[in-house]
Amino acid sequence: RRAIEYRVDVPGNLAYLGGVALVVSGGKPRRWLGFGALMSAAVLTNMRMALLVIITAALAFFWRAEEQRLGWNPRALWMIGGVVPVAASFVGWLFATGAWQEFVDGVFRYNATSAQLLVVTFFDALLVPLWTLDVGGMVFWIAGIAGVVPVLREIREPGPLQFIALLLIASVVTIALMDVQYDYHFQSAWLLMLP
Repeated sequence: RRAIEYRVDVPGNLAYLGGVALVVSGGKPRRWLGFGALMSAAVLTNMRMALLVIITAALAFFWRAEEQRLGWNPRALWMIGGVVPVAASFVGWLFATGAWQEFVDGVFRYNATSAQLLVVTFFDALLVPLWTLDVGGMVFWIAGIAGVVPVLREIREPGPLQFIALLLIASVVTIALMDVQYDYHFQSAWLLMLP
């Protein structure tokens, strides 16, 4: 049900996963530009993804996909050329329409207020498949977590699976750091578990 529910999470995750797919499939400058544009679009679609996108970009700066090793990746700087036009267009539009202040209030004041009113814990949201007796969901979580262990054993020669496994862990950690968590916040994690 949550996978097809209409929410900002769906287009945000499509942009995010599209960007991840670009960098795991090769490091040409055009792919990095696309990665930056899609990561920027993911955040603008769903502000909750901001921390995950920052972690993803930071990890991309130190992952040399072609050589399957960790180390400074200067090609990743091309992502800035994708981020800036998308973000600048959005911010420019907010200023041009006089909506900047309302945007800032909506993002910060509204979220701070709603976080104080709602009491949903991380484990309530994480364990929804258990509470709802969703056997498929429970099996998927177990399989996803079990799959991360052997993949991370090869972290010294990181390929696409190691990169995605690290993003899966980052996704769960970023959700844990939020003030309010719902089960649909784990959509990125569910999708990153698949590989």
